[in-house]
Amino acid sequence: MRMRNERSVRAVFGMLGLAVLMTVGSGTVASAAISDCPAGYSCLWEDSNYKTNGYDWDSANFQLYHTNFRYWDGFYSHPHVNDKVSSLYNNGRVSTAWYYVNSGFSGSFFLLARGSGDGDLGNSIGNAPGGFNDELSSACFSDWC
Repeated sequence: MRMRNERSVRAVFGMLGLAVLMTVGSGTVASAAISDCPAGYSCLWEDSNYKTNGYDWDSANFQLYHTNFRYWDGFYSHPHVNDKVSSLYNNGRVSTAWYYVNSGFSGSFFLLARGSGDGDLGNSIGNAPGGFNDELSSACFSDWC
């Protein structure tokens, strides 16, 4: 009887260990990058799936607005994202974010609600419409446009 109980206990612990490994190994690429986007900011990555050069933490971000991605203010470590944005996330506290193809908040644009993003601007199946991959040059939260 004791041998049978030990096998049952080992089987339970073995399945628990497998469940933990499966949970740890099944995290999505986007979840790590999105969680690195500071509260109150919009974050921009050069590559799809919320990455820049293979790193999810290497994003450009703004808190209120940015009139020209070509000239970043230098307060943050960032990639050069002018006409290179392929994924983005609006982690603003209140506002919808507006993203424009031209500097100075002009040209074609789209909106993203707070708490939403698009992991691949190269297709039209995300929260942003198609045609904006590697095209963005300015952005703002609706209160600051």
